[in-house]
Amino acid sequence: MVSVAPATAVVQTDPLNAPVVRTYLGRAPVATTSADAVWLAVELGRPAHQRALNPLPDPPAVLAGLTGLRPVREIDVHGFRLILERAGTQARLAAARMPGAVLFPGPRVG
Repeated sequence: MVSVAPATAVVQTDPLNAPVVRTYLGRAPVATTSADAVWLAVELGRPAHQRALNPLPDPPAVLAGLTGLRPVREIDVHGFRLILERAGTQARLAAARMPGAVLFPGPRVG
């Protein structure tokens, strides 16, 4: 089990899974937020002609919206690859700059 600190924002890369993330976090999606840490949740998928779930590549459009953050940890949990990204200071995040992603806030919504 992974615990997500209330101060950590979460970016879900597949909008179809946003209701699951919302339920687990107990947070509603937002258009913008600020955070110094973000969990990037990337769904595992099945490549063509394979049965096993494998990590999908990080979505470039989503990564482009995470400027100022760098990956510091990666784990697989319940069908999601979770990548912890950190910034030295509060980073401003906007769902509009991450096409196809859903943004969940830390404690401060802005």
